[in-house]
Amino acid sequence: ATLYPQIAYMMTFRNDLKSITDLKGKRVSVTPKGYASEGVNQMILKTVGMSYDDVEEQFLGEVESGDAMRDGRLDALMAMGDLPYSIVVDLASTGKLRLINLAPDHIDRLRDINKGFFKFNVKGGTYQGVANDYSTFAVSIIMLANAKVPDATAKAITRALVEVLPDLQKNFLAFKVMTPKDMAQDTGIAFHPGAAAYFREAGLSGK
Repeated sequence: ATLYPQIAYMMTFRNDLKSITDLKGKRVSVTPKGYASEGVNQMILKTVGMSYDDVEEQFLGEVESGDAMRDGRLDALMAMGDLPYSIVVDLASTGKLRLINLAPDHIDRLRDINKGFFKFNVKGGTYQGVANDYSTFAVSIIMLANAKVPDATAKAITRALVEVLPDLQKNFLAFKVMTPKDMAQDTGIAFHPGAAAYFREAGLSGK
């Protein structure tokens, strides 16, 4: 099942950083080594002809990055998170945060590397003090099953996930953007036969 999106955020307190290329020579947190977001950040830099050789990369976690941004020890943070994303909420509360937009053609180049990326727009006002829409990209969080799971079990789990969605939306903000139809969205990975059967019977998928 396809769950909620993970959104790429590029944020700064500096007014002179308006594009990815402006990060040259700057102190940038790219999240800890081995994180999926750290790998994605390398792709983002690559699409504009940059690499870690062009920035002062720092492999900091969320809390460390936030503290470093506030203390002036960091110029920018590149990370992936939910909508809303707690670190963005925190830093936006200072009234100084700016989100660095990605141009549509930049996102197209990223999609040439990984078709799982898709354009995403964060509406202005989602974060305190960020009045304009934010143009970026996202990936889907996906729930996977071992192919050996019995069809009946996979079908029951899929049904339970769809039926519990209203409760998840009451308790977790990230789930608010999900719909049962979205869960049946084809991501290029084959659905477990049990999941596919439930989605067909529920009228959520034509496959």
